[in-house]
Amino acid sequence: LSENTASTTVFNATVWKDELYTTLILLLERYYLSTYEGTFADNFYGLKRERFVNNQQQPMRPQDKASTLFLVALLPYFTDKLVKFHAKITQENASFLQQHDEIENRNSALRLDTFLTLAFAKGFPYARALLDSYLLGFQLLFMFNKTRYYSPLLWMQGIIISRLTADDYRNFSTAEELSHKTSTFLSRMSSKFLRFLRTMLIASALGFKLLEWYYSPENISQRESNNGANAGHNAVPTPLPPRPSPRGVDVPPNPMLCPLCHEVRKNPAVASR
Repeated sequence: LSENTASTTVFNATVWKDELYTTLILLLERYYLSTYEGTFADNFYGLKRERFVNNQQQPMRPQDKASTLFLVALLPYFTDKLVKFHAKITQENASFLQQHDEIENRNSALRLDTFLTLAFAKGFPYARALLDSYLLGFQLLFMFNKTRYYSPLLWMQGIIISRLTADDYRNFSTAEELSHKTSTFLSRMSSKFLRFLRTMLIASALGFKLLEWYYSPENISQRESNNGANAGHNAVPTPLPPRPSPRGVDVPPNPMLCPLCHEVRKNPAVASR
């Protein structure tokens, strides 16, 4: 809607869509980290985050929650901007990148900004592949119970992910009731808004998947074939109803009479072969 009305509206939301989305995620994750000891995804799957110090699990400190908030909300934003920047400079300098080998053979002097652009364009895919391989290695070790950390970021933080217990749910409920009694009207409204935002995120994810399925090429072709069949282009003609046999028994005009003996029926029944 914002893209279609960009020329008539004062504020074009598509220009700041990444920043608006990151702000909402930042508020949502901060609420869940402070209330449920885990991120939105952790709480959705019944998980929580704890410190792992000297083989003991301890609650997260405020600095642990702050670093987790940065990693789950801000780091994906900066990563996405970096990917878009790499795609932009790669597209803008495609011809220069193709001539890179010839430039090296001529030993021509490159300016510093050109050299940095070339190094970033060439090295970013390899650095990202190396990082993805490192993350995959941690996940494989975690899957085979070789480490308690799901990712190297959690390892650097010293934080593990564990399941929520019944005591945790009771503590969350008690803390929420106490906070509701002692909090101000504005804080209560913000908590309700964030809980509503959680529901909207889940509903939007389901709606997005539904729209993705509805507009998928397979579903579009299926709908077109069904519409063609309904229009009669490719439909199989409906067969005619079966005709009664000339040697069959006629139905008497009076429904109270038996078609076999033509006497008044005493026991109505249906016989089949």
